[in-house]
Amino acid sequence: MTQYVFGLGTGRCGTASLARLLDVQENSCFGHEDMPLHWWNIMADYEAAKRKVIKMGDGKDIAGSIAYYWLPYMHKLVEDFPNVKFIYVWRDKEEVVESFWKRNQNRVNDKTYPKKAWLSSYPFLRYPPTKEAIADTVATYENMIEQMMFYYAHRIFVTNMENLNNMDKMSKLLEFVGIPKDKQVLQECRENVGGQVKLGSFHTVYPKASTTDVLNSERFKEIIQ
Repeated sequence: MTQYVFGLGTGRCGTASLARLLDVQENSCFGHEDMPLHWWNIMADYEAAKRKVIKMGDGKDIAGSIAYYWLPYMHKLVEDFPNVKFIYVWRDKEEVVESFWKRNQNRVNDKTYPKKAWLSSYPFLRYPPTKEAIADTVATYENMIEQMMFYYAHRIFVTNMENLNNMDKMSKLLEFVGIPKDKQVLQECRENVGGQVKLGSFHTVYPKASTTDVLNSERFKEIIQ
């Protein structure tokens, strides 16, 4: 049975690097922000995205998709992919805000790129986004992730972006998704540093825990530090 994995993160936090790490594993298939989805349901086609993920997983040991927009669909994913696991990549909020802001300015100044095409797909609370609006959005995303920890603590692996360049941390992440140490492909990941780019080498084509379990878990302690 294919192990399906979905990556989560605010954006500008290492999700492209996570996708790269998972995609280089043996007999795997992962994409990054390549689904017909949107944060707002009215602008999304979840069923089409689900079909695409299933097609990606055909004959694979592990497959999935990494993108900020999977967060509101976690309940659906658990229903449709019974063995699903999630990985949440986080980054210091101030760094995320500055990275979004810098990329926003680059896109606005690029006459060849539609000004709203990229940032308008993110769930910023005000548009055009100010730094304060970006910070509010990041805080909202983090709060929603913490709530999901109470539902799916045993399905979620939480890691800081910097851990995607730490061999021991990457090995633990891969073990979580079911890849034994002797099968792991470990390499430093530093994708999409300059902004949103197409990663051409990609194949783009448990039970609920108690509140006590969550609060005592190492992964929950890590997310609130």
